[in-house]
Amino acid sequence: MPCIYKKLTKNKSFEAQLSKFDDTTCFCRILTEWTRKMSHAGCQLEIDIWKYHFGLRFYDCRHWNYEEGRWCTDDEGFEEEKDEFEDYLGI
Repeated sequence: MPCIYKKLTKNKSFEAQLSKFDDTTCFCRILTEWTRKMSHAGCQLEIDIWKYHFGLRFYDCRHWNYEEGRWCTDDEGFEEEKDEFEDYLGI
């Protein structure tokens, strides 16, 4: 089913998704989340009804530098997360 992605500005993006599951996952579930001062911070809304999932997400595309409490510049940030992810996978 469709997923729409739109880059709104240099650092902000929007996603909308509609999915259908094979089996009933739950009768009704609504999740809202707001994050800040972290990688891909933003807000999202997810609604699951019967076999359908609908999600909206507005977020910042940048990564967060936790040590310095600021957004990473374009040439930093990703390598550290990549290394952490590879350590997690055991690569």
